[in-house]
Amino acid sequence: MQFELDQERVNRIFSARNTDFGDFLRKGMEFYHDNPEVERIILACQNRVGLEKKRQRVWEAQQRGQGSFGWYEGGAPDVSELLTGRPRMHPHNVFLFYLACSYADGVCKADARALIMESESLRALLHCSTKRMPGITTILEQVNQIEAHSSERILQLQLRWLARKDASPQWQEMVVDSTAIRANAAHPCDSALLVESLDALLRQYRRIHEMLGVEMAISPKVEKWHKQAHVEHRQMGMMRKKAGAKKRIRQGYRGMLHASVKILNHLIQHEQKWMHEAVEKTLLLSIARRSRFEKQRARYRHYLHTIVRLIEQSHMRVFEGKHLNMAHKIMSNKDPDAVIVSKGQREAVFGHKLQAGFNRAGYCCAFLLNKGNGSDSRSLHGVLSRSIENTGIKVIALSVDDGYAGAKTQREVTKLGVQYFSVSGAKGKRQQGEVLWNDPTIQELRNWRSAGESRISTIKQRQHLRRLRRSSRSAVEAEIISKIFAYNLCTYQRRLLSRLRKAA
Repeated sequence: MQFELDQERVNRIFSARNTDFGDFLRKGMEFYHDNPEVERIILACQNRVGLEKKRQRVWEAQQRGQGSFGWYEGGAPDVSELLTGRPRMHPHNVFLFYLACSYADGVCKADARALIMESESLRALLHCSTKRMPGITTILEQVNQIEAHSSERILQLQLRWLARKDASPQWQEMVVDSTAIRANAAHPCDSALLVESLDALLRQYRRIHEMLGVEMAISPKVEKWHKQAHVEHRQMGMMRKKAGAKKRIRQGYRGMLHASVKILNHLIQHEQKWMHEAVEKTLLLSIARRSRFEKQRARYRHYLHTIVRLIEQSHMRVFEGKHLNMAHKIMSNKDPDAVIVSKGQREAVFGHKLQAGFNRAGYCCAFLLNKGNGSDSRSLHGVLSRSIENTGIKVIALSVDDGYAGAKTQREVTKLGVQYFSVSGAKGKRQQGEVLWNDPTIQELRNWRSAGESRISTIKQRQHLRRLRRSSRSAVEAEIISKIFAYNLCTYQRRLLSRLRKAA
Protein backbone atom coordinates (compact mmCIF):
# COMPACT_ATOMS: atom_id res chain seq x y z
CA MET A 1 0.00 0.00 0.00
CA GLN A 2 2.75 2.47 -0.98
CA PHE A 3 1.89 5.80 -2.50
CA GLU A 4 3.55 8.79 -4.14
CA LEU A 5 3.54 12.29 -2.71
CA ASP A 6 2.79 15.03 -5.21
CA GLN A 7 5.08 18.04 -5.43
CA GLU A 8 2.61 20.39 -3.71
CA ARG A 9 2.44 18.08 -0.71
CA VAL A 10 6.24 17.76 -0.63
CA ASN A 11 6.52 21.54 -0.52
CA ARG A 12 4.01 21.69 2.35
CA ILE A 13 5.97 19.09 4.29
CA PHE A 14 9.20 21.02 4.06
CA SER A 15 7.53 24.35 4.74
CA ALA A 16 6.26 23.03 8.09
CA ARG A 17 9.48 21.38 9.23
CA ASN A 18 10.58 24.07 11.68
CA THR A 19 8.44 22.79 14.57
CA ASP A 20 9.27 20.13 17.16
CA PHE A 21 5.99 18.38 16.44
CA GLY A 22 6.65 18.39 12.70
CA ASP A 23 10.15 16.95 13.21
CA PHE A 24 8.71 14.31 15.51
CA LEU A 25 6.12 13.26 12.91
CA ARG A 26 8.68 13.06 10.11
CA LYS A 27 11.02 10.91 12.20
CA GLY A 28 8.07 8.68 13.04
CA MET A 29 7.10 8.31 9.38
CA GLU A 30 10.73 7.59 8.51
CA PHE A 31 10.53 4.66 10.93
CA TYR A 32 7.20 3.61 9.38
CA HIS A 33 8.60 3.47 5.83
CA ASP A 34 11.79 1.70 6.99
CA ASN A 35 9.69 -1.03 8.65
CA PRO A 36 6.96 -2.42 6.30
CA GLU A 37 5.84 -4.79 9.08
CA VAL A 38 4.22 -1.85 10.90
CA GLU A 39 1.75 -1.46 8.04
CA ARG A 40 0.95 -5.18 8.17
CA ILE A 41 0.38 -4.98 11.94
CA ILE A 42 -2.09 -2.10 11.54
CA LEU A 43 -3.88 -3.89 8.69
CA ALA A 44 -4.21 -7.00 10.88
CA CYS A 45 -5.74 -4.87 13.67
CA GLN A 46 -8.19 -3.30 11.20
CA ASN A 47 -9.14 -6.73 9.83
CA ARG A 48 -9.72 -8.09 13.32
CA VAL A 49 -12.09 -5.27 14.24
CA GLY A 50 -13.79 -5.33 10.82
CA LEU A 51 -14.37 -9.09 10.93
CA GLU A 52 -15.88 -8.91 14.41
CA LYS A 53 -18.29 -6.17 13.27
CA LYS A 54 -19.21 -8.22 10.22
CA ARG A 55 -19.85 -11.31 12.36
CA GLN A 56 -22.23 -9.28 14.48
CA ARG A 57 -24.07 -7.91 11.43
CA VAL A 58 -24.42 -11.39 9.87
CA TRP A 59 -25.61 -12.87 13.17
CA GLU A 60 -28.22 -10.15 13.62
CA ALA A 61 -29.46 -10.64 10.05
CA GLN A 62 -29.84 -14.37 10.72
CA GLN A 63 -31.75 -13.66 13.93
CA ARG A 64 -34.13 -11.32 12.10
CA GLY A 65 -34.68 -13.86 9.33
CA GLN A 66 -35.58 -16.54 11.86
CA GLY A 67 -37.81 -14.18 13.85
CA SER A 68 -35.85 -15.04 17.00
CA PHE A 69 -34.06 -12.95 19.56
CA GLY A 70 -30.88 -13.40 21.53
CA TRP A 71 -27.70 -11.69 22.69
CA TYR A 72 -24.60 -11.74 20.56
CA GLU A 73 -21.66 -13.12 22.53
CA GLY A 74 -19.02 -13.15 19.80
CA GLY A 75 -17.31 -15.87 17.80
CA ALA A 76 -20.17 -16.83 15.52
CA PRO A 77 -21.08 -17.13 12.76
CA ASP A 78 -17.99 -18.18 10.80
CA VAL A 79 -16.96 -15.13 8.76
CA SER A 80 -13.42 -15.56 7.51
CA GLU A 81 -12.90 -12.59 5.16
CA LEU A 82 -14.02 -9.06 4.39
CA LEU A 83 -15.13 -8.76 0.76
CA THR A 84 -17.16 -5.56 0.77
CA GLY A 85 -17.60 -2.49 2.89
CA ARG A 86 -16.72 1.16 3.18
CA PRO A 87 -13.10 2.17 2.51
CA ARG A 88 -11.08 2.10 5.72
CA MET A 89 -8.48 4.62 6.85
CA HIS A 90 -5.08 3.99 5.25
CA PRO A 91 -2.56 2.39 7.69
CA HIS A 92 -0.19 5.28 6.93
CA ASN A 93 -2.74 7.73 8.35
CA VAL A 94 -3.60 5.47 11.28
CA PHE A 95 0.05 5.37 12.30
CA LEU A 96 0.38 9.11 11.80
CA PHE A 97 -2.51 9.73 14.20
CA TYR A 98 -0.99 7.14 16.55
CA LEU A 99 2.16 9.28 16.61
CA ALA A 100 0.19 12.48 17.16
CA CYS A 101 -1.83 11.03 20.06
CA SER A 102 1.29 9.60 21.72
CA TYR A 103 3.05 12.98 21.45
CA ALA A 104 0.11 15.02 22.73
CA ASP A 105 -1.91 14.48 25.88
CA GLY A 106 -4.27 12.14 24.06
CA VAL A 107 -7.25 14.07 22.74
CA CYS A 108 -8.94 14.68 26.07
CA LYS A 109 -7.64 18.21 26.59
CA ALA A 110 -8.43 21.18 24.39
CA ASP A 111 -4.79 22.05 23.66
CA ALA A 112 -4.05 18.44 22.61
CA ARG A 113 -7.07 18.40 20.28
CA ALA A 114 -6.02 21.75 18.83
CA LEU A 115 -2.49 20.47 18.19
CA ILE A 116 -3.82 17.47 16.27
CA MET A 117 -6.64 19.18 14.37
CA GLU A 118 -4.77 22.37 13.45
CA SER A 119 -1.25 21.11 12.75
CA GLU A 120 -0.04 21.92 9.22
CA SER A 121 2.72 19.34 9.60
CA LEU A 122 0.15 16.64 10.32
CA ARG A 123 -2.04 17.68 7.38
CA ALA A 124 0.95 17.72 5.07
CA LEU A 125 1.92 14.16 5.95
CA LEU A 126 -1.56 12.67 5.56
CA HIS A 127 -2.15 10.23 2.73
CA CYS A 128 -2.76 12.12 -0.51
CA SER A 129 -6.22 10.57 -0.97
CA THR A 130 -7.44 12.21 2.26
CA LYS A 131 -9.67 15.17 1.40
CA ARG A 132 -10.14 16.51 4.92
CA MET A 133 -9.09 15.92 8.50
CA PRO A 134 -11.22 13.19 10.16
CA GLY A 135 -13.07 13.95 13.38
CA ILE A 136 -11.64 13.31 16.85
CA THR A 137 -13.98 10.33 17.43
CA THR A 138 -12.81 8.69 14.19
CA ILE A 139 -9.17 9.28 15.07
CA LEU A 140 -9.61 7.72 18.52
CA GLU A 141 -11.50 4.75 17.10
CA GLN A 142 -8.74 4.06 14.59
CA VAL A 143 -5.85 4.51 17.02
CA ASN A 144 -7.48 2.37 19.73
CA GLN A 145 -7.71 -0.53 17.28
CA ILE A 146 -3.98 -1.04 17.85
CA GLU A 147 -4.15 -3.23 20.94
CA ALA A 148 -1.40 -3.82 23.49
CA HIS A 149 0.39 -6.81 21.92
CA SER A 150 0.48 -5.07 18.51
CA SER A 151 1.83 -1.88 20.12
CA GLU A 152 4.47 -3.98 21.87
CA ARG A 153 5.64 -5.40 18.54
CA ILE A 154 5.81 -1.87 17.05
CA LEU A 155 7.92 -0.77 20.04
CA GLN A 156 10.23 -3.73 19.50
CA LEU A 157 10.65 -2.78 15.83
CA GLN A 158 11.40 0.79 16.88
CA LEU A 159 14.12 -0.29 19.30
CA ARG A 160 15.77 -2.52 16.66
CA TRP A 161 15.59 0.42 14.23
CA LEU A 162 17.11 2.82 16.77
CA ALA A 163 19.88 0.32 17.58
CA ARG A 164 20.87 0.39 13.88
CA LYS A 165 20.49 4.15 13.48
CA ASP A 166 22.16 5.09 16.75
CA ALA A 167 24.55 2.20 17.38
CA SER A 168 26.95 2.59 20.31
CA PRO A 169 28.27 0.63 23.34
CA GLN A 170 25.78 2.61 25.45
CA TRP A 171 23.09 0.07 24.55
CA GLN A 172 24.91 -2.49 26.74
CA GLU A 173 24.43 -0.48 29.93
CA MET A 174 21.06 -0.22 31.65
CA VAL A 175 19.40 1.35 34.67
CA VAL A 176 16.06 -0.01 35.96
CA ASP A 177 13.63 1.79 38.23
CA SER A 178 9.96 1.64 39.17
CA THR A 179 7.27 4.28 39.44
CA ALA A 180 3.57 4.59 40.23
CA ILE A 181 1.23 6.03 37.59
CA ARG A 182 -2.15 7.38 38.66
CA ALA A 183 -5.13 5.53 37.29
CA ASN A 184 -7.98 7.19 35.45
CA ALA A 185 -10.12 6.80 38.56
CA ALA A 186 -10.71 8.36 41.98
CA HIS A 187 -9.05 7.03 45.14
CA PRO A 188 -11.07 4.00 46.37
CA CYS A 189 -13.74 4.48 49.02
CA ASP A 190 -16.60 2.00 49.57
CA SER A 191 -19.28 4.66 50.08
CA ALA A 192 -18.15 6.66 47.04
CA LEU A 193 -18.03 3.52 44.89
CA LEU A 194 -21.52 2.53 46.04
CA VAL A 195 -23.19 5.87 45.20
CA GLU A 196 -21.23 6.02 41.95
CA SER A 197 -22.51 2.55 41.01
CA LEU A 198 -26.09 3.46 41.96
CA ASP A 199 -25.83 6.58 39.77
CA ALA A 200 -24.52 4.51 36.86
CA LEU A 201 -27.20 1.81 37.32
CA LEU A 202 -30.08 4.28 37.21
CA ARG A 203 -28.43 6.15 34.33
CA GLN A 204 -28.29 2.94 32.28
CA TYR A 205 -31.91 2.20 33.24
CA ARG A 206 -33.01 5.57 31.85
CA ARG A 207 -30.91 5.24 28.69
CA ILE A 208 -32.37 1.81 27.89
CA HIS A 209 -35.93 3.10 28.11
CA GLU A 210 -35.18 6.29 26.22
CA MET A 211 -33.54 4.30 23.44
CA LEU A 212 -36.50 1.94 23.13
CA GLY A 213 -39.20 4.54 23.67
CA VAL A 214 -40.62 2.47 26.53
CA GLU A 215 -42.55 4.49 29.08
CA MET A 216 -41.11 3.14 32.29
CA ALA A 217 -40.19 5.95 34.68
CA ILE A 218 -38.14 5.30 37.78
CA SER A 219 -40.37 4.80 40.80
CA PRO A 220 -40.55 7.71 43.32
CA LYS A 221 -39.52 5.15 45.96
CA VAL A 222 -36.31 4.41 44.08
CA GLU A 223 -35.61 8.15 43.72
CA LYS A 224 -36.13 8.57 47.47
CA TRP A 225 -33.77 5.70 48.36
CA HIS A 226 -31.21 6.97 45.86
CA LYS A 227 -31.28 10.43 47.43
CA GLN A 228 -30.95 8.89 50.89
CA ALA A 229 -27.78 7.05 49.84
CA HIS A 230 -26.27 10.31 48.56
CA VAL A 231 -27.17 12.18 51.75
CA GLU A 232 -25.58 9.50 53.94
CA HIS A 233 -22.42 9.50 51.80
CA ARG A 234 -22.10 13.28 51.96
CA GLN A 235 -22.64 13.39 55.74
CA MET A 236 -20.05 10.66 56.31
CA GLY A 237 -17.53 12.72 54.35
CA MET A 238 -18.24 15.75 56.53
CA MET A 239 -17.89 13.72 59.75
CA ARG A 240 -14.43 12.30 59.06
CA LYS A 241 -11.74 13.31 61.62
CA LYS A 242 -14.41 14.71 63.97
CA ALA A 243 -15.47 13.54 67.43
CA GLY A 244 -17.78 10.53 67.27
CA ALA A 245 -16.95 10.01 63.57
CA LYS A 246 -16.62 6.22 63.83
CA LYS A 247 -20.13 5.79 65.24
CA ARG A 248 -21.65 8.23 62.75
CA ILE A 249 -19.90 6.54 59.83
CA ARG A 250 -21.29 3.15 60.90
CA GLN A 251 -24.78 4.69 61.02
CA GLY A 252 -24.22 6.22 57.58
CA TYR A 253 -23.14 2.90 56.09
CA ARG A 254 -26.17 1.20 57.66
CA GLY A 255 -28.48 3.73 55.98
CA MET A 256 -26.64 3.47 52.64
CA LEU A 257 -26.69 -0.32 52.55
CA HIS A 258 -30.36 -0.39 53.55
CA ALA A 259 -31.29 2.04 50.75
CA SER A 260 -29.15 0.18 48.19
CA VAL A 261 -30.75 -3.18 49.00
CA LYS A 262 -34.21 -1.65 48.57
CA ILE A 263 -33.24 -0.20 45.16
CA LEU A 264 -31.87 -3.54 43.98
CA ASN A 265 -34.92 -5.49 45.14
CA HIS A 266 -37.29 -3.05 43.42
CA LEU A 267 -35.41 -3.07 40.09
CA ILE A 268 -35.02 -6.86 40.03
CA GLN A 269 -38.73 -7.37 40.76
CA HIS A 270 -39.76 -5.11 37.89
CA GLU A 271 -37.04 -6.18 35.45
CA GLN A 272 -39.03 -9.04 33.92
CA LYS A 273 -41.90 -6.73 32.98
CA TRP A 274 -39.91 -4.02 31.20
CA MET A 275 -37.36 -6.43 29.70
CA HIS A 276 -40.14 -8.35 27.90
CA GLU A 277 -41.35 -5.10 26.37
CA ALA A 278 -37.75 -4.13 25.57
CA VAL A 279 -37.16 -7.38 23.67
CA GLU A 280 -40.21 -6.76 21.48
CA LYS A 281 -39.11 -3.19 20.78
CA THR A 282 -35.56 -4.27 20.00
CA LEU A 283 -36.69 -6.50 17.11
CA LEU A 284 -37.83 -3.34 15.31
CA LEU A 285 -34.55 -1.43 15.81
CA SER A 286 -31.79 -0.95 13.27
CA ILE A 287 -28.64 -3.03 13.63
CA ALA A 288 -26.66 -0.07 14.95
CA ARG A 289 -29.27 0.89 17.56
CA ARG A 290 -29.71 -2.73 18.58
CA SER A 291 -25.98 -3.03 19.14
CA ARG A 292 -26.04 0.08 21.35
CA PHE A 293 -28.96 -1.38 23.28
CA GLU A 294 -27.04 -4.60 23.93
CA LYS A 295 -24.11 -2.60 25.29
CA GLN A 296 -26.41 -0.56 27.55
CA ARG A 297 -28.08 -3.70 28.86
CA ALA A 298 -24.69 -5.34 29.53
CA ARG A 299 -23.61 -2.28 31.50
CA TYR A 300 -26.89 -2.35 33.45
CA ARG A 301 -26.34 -5.98 34.45
CA HIS A 302 -22.70 -5.24 35.31
CA TYR A 303 -23.66 -2.49 37.75
CA LEU A 304 -26.31 -4.71 39.34
CA HIS A 305 -23.66 -7.32 40.18
CA THR A 306 -21.17 -4.63 41.23
CA ILE A 307 -23.60 -3.13 43.75
CA VAL A 308 -24.28 -6.56 45.25
CA ARG A 309 -20.52 -7.10 45.73
CA LEU A 310 -20.04 -3.59 47.17
CA ILE A 311 -22.84 -4.15 49.71
CA GLU A 312 -21.19 -7.41 50.84
CA GLN A 313 -17.74 -5.79 50.86
CA SER A 314 -18.87 -2.77 52.92
CA HIS A 315 -20.78 -4.93 55.41
CA MET A 316 -17.79 -7.21 56.01
CA ARG A 317 -15.39 -4.31 56.45
CA VAL A 318 -17.51 -1.90 58.53
CA PHE A 319 -19.73 -4.20 60.60
CA GLU A 320 -17.72 -7.43 60.79
CA GLY A 321 -14.31 -5.77 61.07
CA LYS A 322 -12.71 -7.95 58.39
CA HIS A 323 -9.68 -6.80 56.38
CA LEU A 324 -10.18 -7.90 52.81
CA ASN A 325 -7.35 -8.70 50.44
CA MET A 326 -7.05 -6.12 47.64
CA ALA A 327 -7.30 -8.91 45.09
CA HIS A 328 -10.84 -9.69 46.31
CA LYS A 329 -12.02 -6.06 46.66
CA ILE A 330 -13.67 -3.78 44.14
CA MET A 331 -11.31 -0.82 44.04
CA SER A 332 -12.76 1.11 41.12
CA ASN A 333 -15.59 1.03 38.61
CA LYS A 334 -13.52 2.68 35.89
CA ASP A 335 -10.28 0.72 36.25
CA PRO A 336 -10.74 -2.62 38.03
CA ASP A 337 -7.03 -3.48 37.66
CA ALA A 338 -5.79 -0.40 39.55
CA VAL A 339 -4.30 -0.92 43.04
CA ILE A 340 -2.85 1.20 45.84
CA VAL A 341 0.89 1.50 45.13
CA SER A 342 3.17 2.35 48.07
CA LYS A 343 6.82 3.31 47.49
CA GLY A 344 8.83 3.94 50.63
CA GLN A 345 7.76 7.03 52.56
CA ARG A 346 6.02 8.61 49.57
CA GLU A 347 2.30 9.21 49.37
CA ALA A 348 0.40 6.12 48.24
CA VAL A 349 -0.90 6.30 44.67
CA PHE A 350 -4.00 4.61 43.34
CA GLY A 351 -2.97 3.32 39.96
CA HIS A 352 -0.44 0.98 38.35
CA LYS A 353 3.18 0.13 39.13
CA LEU A 354 5.53 0.41 36.17
CA GLN A 355 9.03 -1.06 35.88
CA ALA A 356 11.14 0.67 33.21
CA GLY A 357 14.66 0.00 31.90
CA PHE A 358 16.77 2.70 30.20
CA ASN A 359 20.12 2.33 28.47
CA ARG A 360 22.99 4.79 28.70
CA ALA A 361 21.87 6.46 25.45
CA GLY A 362 18.58 7.39 27.14
CA TYR A 363 16.20 5.02 25.33
CA CYS A 364 13.57 3.02 27.21
CA CYS A 365 14.40 -0.54 26.14
CA ALA A 366 11.82 -2.45 28.18
CA PHE A 367 8.97 -2.07 30.61
CA LEU A 368 6.86 -4.31 32.80
CA LEU A 369 3.45 -3.51 34.26
CA ASN A 370 3.16 -5.20 37.64
CA LYS A 371 0.00 -7.01 38.67
CA GLY A 372 -0.77 -5.37 41.97
CA ASN A 373 1.92 -3.79 44.12
CA GLY A 374 4.57 -6.48 43.62
CA SER A 375 8.16 -6.21 44.83
CA ASP A 376 10.77 -4.69 42.53
CA SER A 377 13.22 -7.58 42.91
CA ARG A 378 10.78 -10.07 41.38
CA SER A 379 10.35 -7.89 38.28
CA LEU A 380 14.00 -7.27 37.38
CA HIS A 381 14.51 -10.53 35.49
CA GLY A 382 11.42 -9.83 33.38
CA VAL A 383 12.53 -6.30 32.48
CA LEU A 384 16.03 -7.46 31.56
CA SER A 385 14.71 -10.36 29.46
CA ARG A 386 12.37 -8.03 27.59
CA SER A 387 15.19 -5.61 26.90
CA ILE A 388 17.33 -8.36 25.34
CA GLU A 389 14.33 -9.58 23.32
CA ASN A 390 13.42 -6.06 22.14
CA THR A 391 16.89 -4.89 21.14
CA GLY A 392 18.80 -8.10 20.45
CA ILE A 393 21.62 -6.66 22.59
CA LYS A 394 22.85 -8.23 25.84
CA VAL A 395 23.19 -6.01 28.89
CA ILE A 396 26.68 -6.08 30.40
CA ALA A 397 26.31 -3.42 33.10
CA LEU A 398 23.16 -2.92 35.22
CA SER A 399 22.39 -0.33 37.92
CA VAL A 400 19.40 -0.45 40.31
CA ASP A 401 18.38 0.82 43.76
CA ASP A 402 18.21 -1.34 46.88
CA GLY A 403 14.58 -2.29 46.18
CA TYR A 404 16.03 -4.81 43.72
CA ALA A 405 18.54 -6.29 46.18
CA GLY A 406 18.64 -10.02 46.76
CA ALA A 407 20.88 -13.03 46.15
CA LYS A 408 18.28 -14.63 43.87
CA THR A 409 18.02 -11.46 41.79
CA GLN A 410 21.81 -11.34 41.39
CA ARG A 411 21.93 -14.96 40.22
CA GLU A 412 19.16 -14.31 37.67
CA VAL A 413 20.80 -11.26 36.10
CA THR A 414 24.19 -13.01 36.01
CA LYS A 415 22.64 -15.87 34.01
CA LEU A 416 21.38 -13.29 31.51
CA GLY A 417 24.95 -12.08 30.86
CA VAL A 418 25.28 -9.11 33.27
CA GLN A 419 28.94 -8.71 34.30
CA TYR A 420 28.68 -5.55 36.41
CA PHE A 421 25.66 -5.37 38.72
CA SER A 422 25.36 -2.33 40.99
CA VAL A 423 22.80 -2.15 43.80
CA SER A 424 22.78 1.16 45.66
CA GLY A 425 21.73 1.76 49.26
CA ALA A 426 22.45 -0.07 52.50
CA LYS A 427 21.03 -3.37 51.22
CA GLY A 428 23.26 -3.20 48.16
CA LYS A 429 26.34 -2.58 50.28
CA ARG A 430 25.60 -5.61 52.46
CA GLN A 431 24.90 -7.77 49.40
CA GLN A 432 28.00 -6.79 47.41
CA GLY A 433 30.58 -6.54 50.18
CA GLU A 434 33.18 -3.86 50.84
CA VAL A 435 35.57 -4.79 48.01
CA LEU A 436 32.99 -4.88 45.22
CA TRP A 437 31.18 -1.83 46.64
CA ASN A 438 34.37 0.26 46.25
CA ASP A 439 35.17 -1.00 42.75
CA PRO A 440 35.46 2.05 40.39
CA THR A 441 33.14 0.52 37.77
CA ILE A 442 30.47 -0.29 40.37
CA GLN A 443 30.85 3.20 41.87
CA GLU A 444 30.33 4.82 38.47
CA LEU A 445 27.23 2.68 37.85
CA ARG A 446 25.91 3.60 41.29
CA ASN A 447 26.38 7.32 40.55
CA TRP A 448 24.54 6.88 37.25
CA ARG A 449 21.51 5.18 38.85
CA SER A 450 19.60 8.43 39.40
CA ALA A 451 19.35 8.75 35.61
CA GLY A 452 16.49 6.23 35.77
CA GLU A 453 14.42 8.55 37.97
CA SER A 454 15.20 11.50 35.71
CA ARG A 455 14.06 9.67 32.58
CA ILE A 456 10.88 8.41 34.20
CA SER A 457 10.16 12.00 35.18
CA THR A 458 10.74 13.05 31.55
CA ILE A 459 8.20 10.52 30.26
CA LYS A 460 5.66 11.67 32.83
CA GLN A 461 6.15 15.36 32.08
CA ARG A 462 6.84 15.56 28.35
CA GLN A 463 4.77 12.56 27.26
CA HIS A 464 1.94 13.30 29.70
CA LEU A 465 2.05 10.03 31.64
CA ARG A 466 1.45 11.49 35.11
CA ARG A 467 -2.11 10.20 34.95
CA LEU A 468 -3.52 7.59 32.62
CA ARG A 469 -6.30 8.44 30.18
CA ARG A 470 -7.48 4.88 29.57
CA SER A 471 -8.75 2.10 31.84
CA SER A 472 -8.44 -1.73 32.03
CA ARG A 473 -5.11 -3.48 31.91
CA SER A 474 -4.85 -4.01 28.12
CA ALA A 475 -5.80 -0.39 27.36
CA VAL A 476 -3.38 0.90 30.03
CA GLU A 477 -0.55 -1.19 28.53
CA ALA A 478 -1.32 0.14 25.05
CA GLU A 479 -1.26 3.74 26.34
CA ILE A 480 2.04 3.25 28.20
CA ILE A 481 3.68 1.67 25.13
CA SER A 482 2.57 4.58 22.92
CA LYS A 483 4.11 7.07 25.39
CA ILE A 484 7.36 5.10 25.55
CA PHE A 485 7.41 5.02 21.74
CA ALA A 486 7.03 8.83 21.65
CA TYR A 487 9.70 9.27 24.34
CA ASN A 488 12.21 7.13 22.40
CA LEU A 489 11.55 9.07 19.21
CA CYS A 490 12.01 12.40 21.03
CA THR A 491 15.26 11.09 22.55
CA TYR A 492 16.49 10.14 19.07
CA GLN A 493 15.63 13.67 17.86
CA ARG A 494 17.57 15.28 20.71
CA ARG A 495 20.62 13.07 20.13
CA LEU A 496 20.63 13.89 16.40
CA LEU A 497 20.33 17.61 17.14
CA SER A 498 23.17 17.38 19.65
CA ARG A 499 25.42 15.74 17.06
CA LEU A 500 24.57 18.40 14.48
CA ARG A 501 25.46 21.15 16.94
CA LYS A 502 28.77 19.49 17.81
CA ALA A 503 29.57 19.05 14.12
CA ALA A 504 28.82 22.73 13.47
